Amino acid sequence: MNENIDSIDVNQNSEQYKPSLKIGDILDSIFALYRNNYKLYLSIALIYFIALLLEYSLKGFIPGSIQGEIIPVLISMPFGIIAISAGVYATGSLYLEREISADDIFKRIFHRLVPLIGSHLIVRAILALGLMSVSFSMLMTLRLGLPSILPGIIIGFIILLISIYIIVSWMFHIPVILYEIPKVGYALKKSYNLTKFSWWRIVFIVFLILIICYAISTIITLSVSSIMYVFNIAGNTNYQDLLQWMFLNEVLDSDNLYFYSIMTFVNLFMRGIVFPLWVIGYTLIYIDRKIQVDGVFDIQN
Repeated sequence: MNENIDSIDVNQNSEQYKPSLKIGDILDSIFALYRNNYKLYLSIALIYFIALLLEYSLKGFIPGSIQGEIIPVLISMPFGIIAISAGVYATGSLYLEREISADDIFKRIFHRLVPLIGSHLIVRAILALGLMSVSFSMLMTLRLGLPSILPGIIIGFIILLISIYIIVSWMFHIPVILYEIPKVGYALKKSYNLTKFSWWRIVFIVFLILIICYAISTIITLSVSSIMYVFNIAGNTNYQDLLQWMFLNEVLDSDNLYFYSIMTFVNLFMRGIVFPLWVIGYTLIYIDRKIQVDGVFDIQN
């Protein structure tokens, strides 16, 4: 890899790196990159799978509803950040047609791990604030004895919408830290500048990519469960229990440990398999916005 700056100037290479936000082009690029570099992306997905498995396992051992949710997330978070960062940095290097190795990827990540975690914690805090505002506003409305909880719901949702706007505006903090300057404040400001003129288009494309990933994962998981139903391996678990487990994050009610273990593994495994798809898409959207706003996409030392 070039030790100075590997860059692509769209003015000089407009045919090869013409910026576009066409959904079809982005989707084609996502699957092409994954297919052509599946060994690299699956090795990165393994790290993400470990993060998922660690979080899921800890939730079953830590008592208390609040501690049982927060502590596993905090412990598994560094693994998730490393996996996402590895996917982002690998995608950018492949886009620039640069040779990339595991040493290059992880050296870059660990040199910038502190700002990566710091910016991620800020974004997660904003998300938590938005979600808590809805329940808190409703609770305060009930305690004050107001005739309707509607005002509380409205206030809560206003805060939630503001939080969503901020999260989307800051969503490119990871690639900015990896490709540009490793400072939290700079990353959040730069991300805002990249999203402010294309906020709704970015939201739509990201939503579409996530829907595709979720559909792939759900179809495979339900297919495996159907096969197990045919062979009477599901025990007392019915489809309603399975759907509540998948979509509402409820505990899978099953008296068959074999079925429970397989379905849990398949669910986590499929989340790991589709992980590179949305990471590649996320990175390509950043690259496209970077080229449109700055006229160049580069990897700075």
